[in-house]
Amino acid sequence: MKSMSWHKHYHERALNGMKNLPVDLRGVYYTLLDLMYEHMCPLAESDQMMAARMCCSVRKWKSYRDQLVSLGKIGFTDDGKLTNDRFEYELKMLRKRSENKSKAGRASAESRKKSKENSETVQQLLEQKPNRVLECQSTRDIEDANAAFVETEKPLQLVPEEITPVDEAVQYFIKAAERLKAENGGEKVWPVPR
Repeated sequence: MKSMSWHKHYHERALNGMKNLPVDLRGVYYTLLDLMYEHMCPLAESDQMMAARMCCSVRKWKSYRDQLVSLGKIGFTDDGKLTNDRFEYELKMLRKRSENKSKAGRASAESRKKSKENSETVQQLLEQKPNRVLECQSTRDIEDANAAFVETEKPLQLVPEEITPVDEAVQYFIKAAERLKAENGGEKVWPVPR
């Protein structure tokens, strides 16, 4: 996981939590937190390395570390790494958000793929049919045609031997249009969509 260029910081909580810490312990504490967020994991560095990062002696570093541990500001993981409860919580939430975004991305890609496949299927079906303008006299004819189309629960298929739901709906519209045109003396009647 990448390092975080920023992290949530609750000013009131931080100030209340550190009101009794001397300034040097505050500096060490903030530096530890920033190192944890930068590396996105508990700190496993040696005392010598931590002392160098804090610009102090190893003995002074151990004193700072022990004071922060006794105050409950930092702690140790089971494998001896330095950590902080809030950091662990934020790390857990970050991983959860990352996992959710990943799932959403995969679902979106799958949805786009299915949409593209359906679009291609519909396009192929439309290319097989003559390009006609459907004419209906009443909204009842349109509702009947829509109901016939919606009631079919078969998925769209491109099987020439079988009639697909789209074919059935198209045939219904064509028959209704031809019937209405004949009843209307050959005049076109345009339906008004709702």
